[in-house]
Amino acid sequence: MHVTRQQSVLIFALGTVLNSLRSRVKPPLSISLSKSAFIDIVLKTGIIGVKDRELYRLLEVLEEKNIVQYDGLSLLLSPRGEKSFLGIVKTISPFLKVQNSLANKIPSSSKTRTVLSL
Repeated sequence: MHVTRQQSVLIFALGTVLNSLRSRVKPPLSISLSKSAFIDIVLKTGIIGVKDRELYRLLEVLEEKNIVQYDGLSLLLSPRGEKSFLGIVKTISPFLKVQNSLANKIPSSSKTRTVLSL
């Protein structure tokens, strides 16, 4: 099963949004996410540079590949989708750790210099 880069980004986005929503409520409650609500989130954030119809098509392709499940009311990752999401997280987490570490902890040093470019 080959997953394109756009599909991988969409899987990662859906997994991240679902994890974020799940962390906001306690276990007897759950939050469901509709397909249109997820597409609105993706379009507003601009993480994938496509229009809404293309996002619907990408989600349909992911449904055909049994990565995403949609029961008419809520959009979820299937077990195969969860596995893909965890694989993506495992792949990119070292890069995110480096980015977060460097962004927050670069010390001022006399070895760095400021140069005015004209």
